[in-house]
Amino acid sequence: MKSFRLLLLLVLLGILLSAVFFVRAVCNPSDTGTAGNDSILCDTANQPSGIVTGEGGDDLIVVEAGVVTTVDFGPDTISTAPGSGNDTLVNNGVIDDVYGDSNTGSGSGNDTLINNGTSGALVGDAADGVGSGNDTLINNGTTADLYGDSQTNDGSGSDTLINNGIIIGEIVGDSVLANGSGDDTIINNGVVLASSIYGDSASSGVSTGNDTITNNGTTNSIYGDNASGTGTGNDTITNNGVVNGSIIAGGGSDTVIMAAGSAVVGGTIDGGAGYDVLTFNVSSTDPAVILDAAQRLAAANPAGGTIVLLGQTYTWTNFEELAQLIFSVVRLNGYGDPLAVFCALGGGIEVYVIAGQQGVFALSVSSQTISNGLARAAGSGSSVLTLGTAAAATVYATSSGQVQVNHASGFSFMFTYQLFCGGLPDANGAPIGAQPELEDELPGNSIINRPFSG
Repeated sequence: MKSFRLLLLLVLLGILLSAVFFVRAVCNPSDTGTAGNDSILCDTANQPSGIVTGEGGDDLIVVEAGVVTTVDFGPDTISTAPGSGNDTLVNNGVIDDVYGDSNTGSGSGNDTLINNGTSGALVGDAADGVGSGNDTLINNGTTADLYGDSQTNDGSGSDTLINNGIIIGEIVGDSVLANGSGDDTIINNGVVLASSIYGDSASSGVSTGNDTITNNGTTNSIYGDNASGTGTGNDTITNNGVVNGSIIAGGGSDTVIMAAGSAVVGGTIDGGAGYDVLTFNVSSTDPAVILDAAQRLAAANPAGGTIVLLGQTYTWTNFEELAQLIFSVVRLNGYGDPLAVFCALGGGIEVYVIAGQQGVFALSVSSQTISNGLARAAGSGSSVLTLGTAAAATVYATSSGQVQVNHASGFSFMFTYQLFCGGLPDANGAPIGAQPELEDELPGNSIINRPFSG
């Protein structure tokens, strides 16, 4: 009998040990959350055994480094049920797709999905359901795709999508295969390898979102609305990086901004339908370079053309207006001159007299005063008309249509205001003249740049 009991004890012990070795672990406290607000941790000691879902509530799921799994993650649910929790998922490991709210059900939660490791697609709301949440998707590692709302159904959330790493596929503001209407913000600081950036839809779906797209990295193409180049969203597209293909703004009244010289576009910049503005931001410390760029842009045709700016070639079509921001971070005249002239942010100019290595504020002249002075000088035939004088600096309007700034030493600098600082208001016949102002009385945003020491 004792032998039988000993044998039975050994058998039971073996079964128990087998269970320990063959039962798979789960995340802590579980792979599946509750109807409340859950916090789920998946680490090397608590690997997921299946799909990880937070279920109801506003859930937090964290996947630590060292976790390697092929299962999907759903901060709410991966089923036909809708999801509406405002959930957060942070991945530092290797996982498959992430759905902020649901798989085939609708998704409306305002979710935050952050990938610091390697993942499948990050989908803000639902794979196949309608997505309407205002989601934030951030990739700092490597991920398949970033989809703001849905893969196969309509998306309307106003989402924020940021890539600081590598996207294997594409970035889509709203929906891959259906309609998109969210006002999305997309920022690419990394690399989009295989595909492109789409403001609303990666297909020909109806696209009406007013999107803001900024490329500081590398991508193939940028579409303001959808892949077919249609849509009606009023989009703003800024390229400071490399676009190997084209920029297709699509329908609507769009603004496309190019950082001339640093921005690369291998194809065409297409404004599409609507009233579209193409802006080149030209920055240089060389006044000759600035003047050359301004003159080239002034002579260009908004409807289409090609221009070389700071060594880069840009080709565009279907724009109604060309603009240049050539004064944003540079002074207008040379650094060895005895005075410095700047375009003021609200219009007009600011003049500084150089004393040693410092710039001392002398006077400001408003854009209205400049307009009135130029009109009067042209009408009277006078060669010059004084607009203001102070601290060894004098500003004149000339009958040739230029602004002239003189220093008491005899130095003179002449420029065309419209080429450097933008348009002027209509002349209104007001008295001409400008008074010197104390620097500490100027609004804090009235100067774009100032002389500096060193």
